[in-house]
Formats: sequence, structure tokens, C-alpha cells
Amino acid sequence: MAVSERTVRNHIASGRLPAKRKGRQLFVSEEELQFFMQKAANAPSENFAGATALPPLSSEALEPLLKRLSGLEKRLEQLLVENRRILQESSSKDQLLAQKDLEIEKLQRDLVYQKRLLEKELEDQRRFFDEKWSILQKENEERISLERKHSEEKLMLEQHRYSERLAMQKEQHAQMMVEVQNREGFWSRLIKMMTWG
Repeated sequence: MAVSERTVRNHIASGRLPAKRKGRQLFVSEEELQFFMQKAANAPSENFAGATALPPLSSEALEPLLKRLSGLEKRLEQLLVENRRILQESSSKDQLLAQKDLEIEKLQRDLVYQKRLLEKELEDQRRFFDEKWSILQKENEERISLERKHSEEKLMLEQHRYSERLAMQKEQHAQMMVEVQNREGFWSRLIKMMTWG
């Protein structure tokens, strides 16, 4: 159409050219554009470029616009400074977060290492207690066997002494029986002699 984008945007902003917004883009239908072109053709004093005779702007009219542009520029500089500050804060926070992540990873590695050390220590203690238990059990079995052997030897000795004592008592008893029999024989012979006499 041989016009600038700003001219089209001005027509859309003024409502002379209807448009629909989708996201950040403006769309004008073909029917609305043809209708607008027909209106511009019927009005010879206006064309699509909006070349209606506009009065030239004076310095008094431009001064508020310049002030406004200056204010917008200052605001833009403030926003840029604020944006840089936010970016620096974000960068420092990212660095701090990365440092914290490294510390967490280090702590996790230390935790895994400590866990392995503890498991090894527990395994060594278990092995030590198993060996000690085996030694104690063996010593206990040897002690029990030795005590059983001593008890059996003592029992055999007691049985031998008892057998000897019993044999002596039998011998004494046999001697006493012989003596008793001898005495009975003497008295019986004496009685017989007396009765015969």
C-alpha cells in the first residue's frame, strides 16, 4: 500500500481500521481492508496514508512530547539499571545455589563414605565377635571335657577305694567268722567233753 507500519497502527488505534489481536500480533481481515480502501477512495480529501491536511506542529506542542519522551527515556534507563541489578542478583544467587549444590554433593559423598566405613567396622566387629565366640566355645568345651575327665578319674579312684575298703571289710568279716566258728568249735567240744564225762 506504500505506507509505513506506524500509519497502519495509527489507523488501527483510532478505530478506523478494525483489527484483532492474537498474542502480540494484530490481524486485519481482507474484507475490513477492502471496506477501508473503498471509504478512502470515496473521500478524496483522505487517503490510506491518512494524508489529511494536518497543521504543522509548533514548538509549544512539541515541548510536552519532548518532556514526555525525556521522562520515558529516564524511566527506561531506570528500568535498565534495575534489570542489570536483578540480573546481577540472579547471577549471584545462581552462583550461591551452585555452591550449595556442590556442598550438598560433598556432604552426600561424605555420607556414603561414612556409611561404608561404618558397615566395614560393623563387619569387622561381627567377625571379631564370631572368632571370640568360637574360641570361648572351644575353651569351654575343653574345660568341660577336662572336668569330665577329672570327675571320671576321681569317680574311678573313689570306686577303687570303696572296692578296697569293701574287700578289707569282707576279709575282716571272714576272719571274724573264722574266729567265731573256731570259738563255737571250742565251746561245742568243751560241752561235748563235759556231757560225755
